[in-house]
Amino acid sequence: MNFKISHQFIGHLLGINRITSIKIIKKLKGMNYIEQIDGYYYIKDLNGLEQYQARQKIK
Repeated sequence: MNFKISHQFIGHLLGINRITSIKIIKKLKGMNYIEQIDGYYYIKDLNGLEQYQARQKIK
């Protein structure tokens, strides 16, 4: 299933504001976990993304 969503909508889903969602997306792109192509986000490294999430829960 493919659909486009806004940074605002991502923020709403996660309970954060649009600016924070943009910062997190930029960070995840920089870590090479996700990429954006033609307005769609793709997970490039699911295992790495899951490990990153687990580390964030510990903090």
